[in-house]
This record gives sequence, structure tokens and C-alpha cells, in this order.
Amino acid sequence: MFLLVRILFILFISFGISAQESAEDIAEDLIEACMVGDIKSVKHHLSNGAKVNAKTGYGKTPSRTAIMWAASRGKKEIVRLLIESGAEINSQDDWKGNMTRPEGTEGWTPLIFAADSDHEDVVEILIENGADVNVKTKSGVTALSLAKLWRNDVMIKLLKRAGAKE
Repeated sequence: MFLLVRILFILFISFGISAQESAEDIAEDLIEACMVGDIKSVKHHLSNGAKVNAKTGYGKTPSRTAIMWAASRGKKEIVRLLIESGAEINSQDDWKGNMTRPEGTEGWTPLIFAADSDHEDVVEILIENGADVNVKTKSGVTALSLAKLWRNDVMIKLLKRAGAKE
């Protein structure tokens, strides 16, 4: 038995396999599964201790939660699963800026990400589960202001029906 344990230990070390993944690695794995829409992997990571509200920048400064990534990619079944698993539906990112979003635009929520990406079905799920339709980012952006910017009449009506203010 001792020999078997020793052989397995040597194999783990040889192939860079650790007996315990770090919390950051588990969060990254959960984020990646959310981004690509792999619900089976999302379930696996959640059942193996991934913290549903951990923030990660996917290799950068921590900024986004799993539900933010899933909402921005239109992964509605994963959004539902994350909500059922206790995801903070009104959590805000603390993005520090890049080419797509300049510094000072922190504060995006899952709803704002979904609205910006024209995922009406995800916006509906978030609203049904209590998302605040009037949250503003640091720079004053709302889900409704983005829907207007992109001239998405369906999204505008959906948000206004849920109480979004001008």
C-alpha cells in the first residue's frame, strides 16, 4: 500500500497535479465553464467547493463573478443555476479598464452585462429573480441607457415594464 501511495505521489508531482486546487484556480475553472456554457462543469465546480460569488478577472485584477460572465455570454441555464446556488444577482464589478471599457466604468451588474449584449432572455430571468433595473455604474450607466444606446426596442420595453427609470 505504501508503495502505491508513493508511486501516485510521484506521478502527481511529475505531471504538475496538486492534491488540492487553490480557491483562485477553482474560481477560474468555474468562470471558464460559465463563459463557454458548460453547465455540467459548472455543476461539478459548484459541488466541489467553487464559491459562486468569487470575483475573478480571468487572470487580471479580480473584478467579475461567474453570473456576470454567464449573463454577458447569454448562458441562461447557467444564470438560473448560479441564482439557485446563491449568486448575488445585483453584484457589481470593479473593472479597472481596458480597450473595451475605460477606467471609471466600474459597477456593471449581471443585468447590465446581459442588456449590453442583447440577451433579453437572460434579462428576463434576472428581473424575475429580483435584479434591480435601476442600478447605476460609477459613470452613471444603466441597463436602460445601454438598451437606448444600442436602439434595442425590445430591451427598452422589457426594462421599462420592470420599472426602469429614465
